[in-house]
Amino acid sequence: MSRLSSGLLIAVVMFSTAFMGCGTSTAGNDSAVPALITSPNSASVDELQAAIASLLNTDHVMIAQSAFTDTSVLSIEPAMHKDTHGRLLMGRSTVMPESVQLLIQGDTCLLEHAKSGQRKILQITTCRAE
Repeated sequence: MSRLSSGLLIAVVMFSTAFMGCGTSTAGNDSAVPALITSPNSASVDELQAAIASLLNTDHVMIAQSAFTDTSVLSIEPAMHKDTHGRLLMGRSTVMPESVQLLIQGDTCLLEHAKSGQRKILQITTCRAE
């Protein structure tokens, strides 16, 4: 084998070896991934509402029983203030909705606030990778 071709072969082997470890997932990877609720019930909804309220630094949040069953991301809009006749007091809201995502890390379900990255561990809610 000529000196040039052996040098090229070594370079190709080194290049290939360098990129072999660049995969996106490995066995035993414990990074959090998007998740869906497996068994939604009133206890899990209560826990999710409390966790979201805590992440958004507000008193109360209302979500549907079906939240996080089809998608791992939920947008939360502020409640619109209405008068006694149900008419909006402030007109159109220009406040952007907040976003939270359900994640699973190992066997632990958690909720992450998209803007701050802050997370809350969920004790009752069960989930699976999306």
